[in-house]
Amino acid sequence: KTKRIKTALTVDEVRNLNEFFALSAGVGGWRICLIDTADDMTIEAANALLKTLEEPPEKSLFLVLAHAPGRLLPTIRSRCRRLNLRPLGGRAFAAAVLAQAPDIAESTLGALAQLAQGSVGRGLQLAGGGGFELYQEMLGLLANLPTVDMLIATDMANRLSRRGAENEFALFFDLLLNWIQSAVTGAARQCPPPEIVAGEETLRRNLFTPEFLSGWVDAWSSLRQLKEKSDALHLDKKQTFMQALRIVQLVSAGAARKIA
Repeated sequence: KTKRIKTALTVDEVRNLNEFFALSAGVGGWRICLIDTADDMTIEAANALLKTLEEPPEKSLFLVLAHAPGRLLPTIRSRCRRLNLRPLGGRAFAAAVLAQAPDIAESTLGALAQLAQGSVGRGLQLAGGGGFELYQEMLGLLANLPTVDMLIATDMANRLSRRGAENEFALFFDLLLNWIQSAVTGAARQCPPPEIVAGEETLRRNLFTPEFLSGWVDAWSSLRQLKEKSDALHLDKKQTFMQALRIVQLVSAGAARKIA
């Protein structure tokens, strides 16, 4: 009703399951409830779900998705069978993606698997939105950090901020945030992620030094807040892009001074 996406699963939504299970089942006689995700439930909603799980309707199936199962109520976990879903490997990912989108070039499947972290849905989203090409362009822009070619940056900002490019603009931030997160995690664990674009490994090694990872964590947080603020307040996308680039330049300049 408010035209805004909810940030939590409320108790009223869980209680609405009673109306759903009061309906007659379709072909096969089973009714299926998908909780996506249980992490978003309020404590009241979790308790309401628990009551339903304690006395489940006949021939009902609950699929309770959770990114952090340990945070769920122990009584909910005890009433569920746990099925760990892990990212698909290269061959399985390629087969699943090609089954849905056979026109995708096989030469890009390896890169898509890395960018999508084994998620078929995300891989299809990246492929449909030119994600791999945008990733290449992004790393080309960042290749000489803290120096950036402002002509290229301005051209990219103009293109991503034009009307009709909202998905591409959001995808850029998504790729940038994931790149920083992956690089920080790899450096902290001394297990760098595979190189997707030529020269990427050298760039990460120069910027994500162990003694400066906290600076990149702060930058990641600032970039995420900037994107959320831009979406909420409908800020100028070109200025948002340039501000994001400035954040990356500043933190990379600090890392460069550490190396020197």
